[in-house]
Amino acid sequence: MGSKLNLYNLILVTFFILSVLIFILTKIFYIPIIIGIICTLLFLLKQKLNLFDYMIIFLPVMFYLRIPFTINTSVADFFVVVLFYIFFIRSSSKSKSLDIVELKSRKVLIRFGLGIIVIMLLSLINLFRWSNPLFLESLVSIFKIVICLIYALLTLKYISIYGKDRFLKISTYTYLVFLILMILGVIAYSFGLDLGLTFAGTFRASGTFEDPNLAASYVFIMISFLMTYFSTKRNYFMFFMGIILFIVAIMLTASKGALVSLSIASISIFLLLLFLGRIKSAILQVILYGICFFILFIIYSESYLVQTIVEPIFNRWEEFTGNMAEDHSFEHRKFLWDTAFQLGMNNPLLGIGVEQFRAAASQTTGLNIWNIVHNTYLTFFSELGLVGLISFIWIWLYLILKGLKNIKLNKYLIFYLFSVFAILVSMYSISLGNFRAIWVFIAYLVYELTSIDYSKNNKVGIK
Repeated sequence: MGSKLNLYNLILVTFFILSVLIFILTKIFYIPIIIGIICTLLFLLKQKLNLFDYMIIFLPVMFYLRIPFTINTSVADFFVVVLFYIFFIRSSSKSKSLDIVELKSRKVLIRFGLGIIVIMLLSLINLFRWSNPLFLESLVSIFKIVICLIYALLTLKYISIYGKDRFLKISTYTYLVFLILMILGVIAYSFGLDLGLTFAGTFRASGTFEDPNLAASYVFIMISFLMTYFSTKRNYFMFFMGIILFIVAIMLTASKGALVSLSIASISIFLLLLFLGRIKSAILQVILYGICFFILFIIYSESYLVQTIVEPIFNRWEEFTGNMAEDHSFEHRKFLWDTAFQLGMNNPLLGIGVEQFRAAASQTTGLNIWNIVHNTYLTFFSELGLVGLISFIWIWLYLILKGLKNIKLNKYLIFYLFSVFAILVSMYSISLGNFRAIWVFIAYLVYELTSIDYSKNNKVGIK
C-alpha cells in the first residue's frame, strides 16, 4: 500500500515538473496552472481528508469581508464553525474522557485567551474618552480573539484525535503548496499576469494573503512543522528543498521586517546550539545555509528571468539598509510607534481602549491617523496597557523557557524555537495578536511541551 501511494505521489510530482518545463518552453502560463490544480485536487482526494484537515489547508486562504467595515477572514473559519459546534457544543452534554495532555494544554490556552479577552472588555471603559470612538471595531477585535482561541482549542482536539504526525503531515504539504503559489505568483507577475498572489498588483509575493508581511509570518511559523515532519520521516531531500523554498519565499515578499527576522532568528539558533554544546548541529546549520544560498546564487547568475524578478526586491532592501533615515515607510512607522508608545505611557494601566489607536492618535496629534500601529507589542501596550501587554507576552516566555528546559529530551524543539524567535522579531513591525496561524502554532507547541512533561513525570510515551 505504501509503495502504491509513493508511486502515486511520484506521478503527480512528475506531472507538475513537466508542466513547469512546458511553461519554460512555450511561455504559456495557464498550462502549468491547470495541471497544478488537477494534481493538487487528485492529491487531496487521495488523502481521505477530514474537517480538521480542511481547517489547516484553508487557514492561509484569506480574504476581506466587507460589511459596514472591512474584516480579514479565512476560508477555514467556515470549517471552524462546524468543528466548534460538533466538538464543543453538541458533545458538551456527553461525558467523554479527555486526553490528559489535551486537558492540561487546554487549561494553559484558556488562561491565555480569556486573560486577553477580559482585559479587552475592561479597556472598553476608555472608549468614552475619545471624541470619535471606534466602538464597533473594538467589539470585532474582541470577537477575533475569541475566534483565535477556538482555533487553538480545535488544534488540540485535532492532535488528540488524529495524532501529531497527521497534523504535521497536513501542515507540511499545505505549506509546500503555499510556498509554490507564492513563487508562481511572482513569476506570473514578471510576465504581466496578475494571479492575485502578489501584493496590490506589485512584485511582492503574498500568496493567498492580502499582505506580504502576513505571508512571511505564516512562512516563519510553518517552517518548523516542515522541518520536524521531514526529519522524523528521514526525508532529508524534502527537508532541504523545503528550506530552499522557504528562503526564496521570504526573499520574494521583499519584506524588510522578514529579512531582519530571518537574520536574527538564524543567529539566535546558531548561538543557542553553541551554548548547548551541539557544535555539529551549529556547523550543519551554517553548511545548510551556505549550500542553499550558493544554489540560489548560481540560479540567479545563470537566469535572466530570475535577475529580472529579484532586481526590484534587491533595490527595496538596498534602500532600507543603505539609508534608513530617508526610508519613508520606516519614517512613517516610527511616527506611529512613537505615538503608540506615548499613548501607552500616558495610560499605563489599561491603555486607551481596544482598537482605539486611530481615534486616540488622531485626537492627541491633531492629524488624521488611519493606520494601525504595525507593532504587536506597542498595539497591546497602547490599547491595553501594561496589563494587556503582559497578558500577551507571558505565553511566549512560557514557550521559550519550557522549550529550553526540555530541548535535550526532544531535539526537534530547536525547530520550533526558530519559529518562535522569528515571530517575536516579526511582531516588532506587524500586528499579529489575532493572526490565526500564530494561535494554531502556540496550541501545537503547548501540546508538544505538555506531552514531554507528562511523559517525563509519568515515564510513559505520548502519541
